[in-house]
Amino acid sequence: MSSPAEVAAAAATAPRPLLVAVDVDGTLSLIVSHPADAVLVPGAGEALARVAALDGVTVAVVSGRPLHELRDQFGFRPDTRLIGSHGLEDSSVTTAHLSPAEEARMEALRAELNAMAAGVPGAWVEDKPLSEVLHVRGATEAAGDALLAEAGLRDQPGLSLVPGQRGLEVAVRSASKRPAVERLRAQTGAATVMYVGDDMTDETVLVGLRPPDIGVKVGDLPSVAPYRLDGPADVVQMLEELAHLLSGVSR
Repeated sequence: MSSPAEVAAAAATAPRPLLVAVDVDGTLSLIVSHPADAVLVPGAGEALARVAALDGVTVAVVSGRPLHELRDQFGFRPDTRLIGSHGLEDSSVTTAHLSPAEEARMEALRAELNAMAAGVPGAWVEDKPLSEVLHVRGATEAAGDALLAEAGLRDQPGLSLVPGQRGLEVAVRSASKRPAVERLRAQTGAATVMYVGDDMTDETVLVGLRPPDIGVKVGDLPSVAPYRLDGPADVVQMLEELAHLLSGVSR
């Protein structure tokens, strides 16, 4: 594991403008069985705000969650740039809407996933505006793995599959955090991107970073990131240290 101070020092000495992009679940909040129960760990919102207030720094939250949950559930500041639904929603633009054909596809997908989940105790389906998520965290490991590995969905053209920790998100549009972060890079003119995330969906971003970018993996899943933090509390400590370093305040 890296120390929060080590990661903060790397970001503080990197070329600016600096884009700090951070995931939510498992990164700013603890992983819980039901997404609706998640909250930011103490100090997370305040630390993000302090970093965002610095000259030459842009902060963005990049999540698989829909925008309405990022706004309503976690209480991010109104001026925080939010990227939801794995890049399909952006708080700076009009929320994406499904076409009639996509709506019909979503309805069929929802029914199919619910039928699959009904046969596995502990599995359930989460409805999102642009996707459906099959969760198996409450199922036994063997039953959950078998359900996630079921090949039926993979044979359907036009679906975007986004594997997660004990879950599978299925969207009717291509979804990936990586192009969303690259758009942020271009829009902000960032010389350095710092990306912090814990999930397999974050690995798509981490693998695309290039020097002098800074990749940070949270937790113990395999990763290409050169830095690794233990959990959300360390992420908050790192952000607080970064704010002090960039503002010239020493402890």
